Amino acid sequence: MMFQNREDAGRKLAKKLEWLKKENLLVLAVPRGGVIIGNVIASELNAKLDIIVSRKVGAPDNPEFAIGAVMHDGSYFPNERITIMLNVPQNYINQEIAVQMKEIDRRLIRFRGSKEYDLEGKTIVLVDDGIATGATMFVAALWIKKQKPKFYGKLIAFYILFNVNSLKNYFQKWISVILHCYIRFLILSSMK
Repeated sequence: MMFQNREDAGRKLAKKLEWLKKENLLVLAVPRGGVIIGNVIASELNAKLDIIVSRKVGAPDNPEFAIGAVMHDGSYFPNERITIMLNVPQNYINQEIAVQMKEIDRRLIRFRGSKEYDLEGKTIVLVDDGIATGATMFVAALWIKKQKPKFYGKLIAFYILFNVNSLKNYFQKWISVILHCYIRFLILSSMK
């Protein structure tokens, strides 16, 4: 199945997720590309849409390469193998976490007016349009789990440079919806 754009991908994915229509569903979308897909999914499934912001902590000499990721509440997911391999000092990590948390706060206030979430008992679908190292996805999924939702899943338009099998340690159930051989949407889910 080919996609014309993110909207088209969202419509096609929503059809695969119609089984969630009867749930108290909240689509949490990661800006920017994830919001486009998430908006379509939420509209098609008559669900609420909100955003979630996690930020990568970049390597000292390559800020685009994630050595970890952080959420607004300080939850941190370290990519320990990379951090050790690059010999990244803890004081650098702490400084970068502080910088990224300020940016997360700015974005949450700007985009949604609040840093507060109420996810308890809701069915959550976390939507992004891609991942590279997976750090931002891991920290978002771990944070969501702490919020005690009824069910949570992760939808990703594509992934690169990432060992998807490592995610199985974080979820009880793994469902893959393949819409195209080069672009995949994965639902990584955990039932309570």
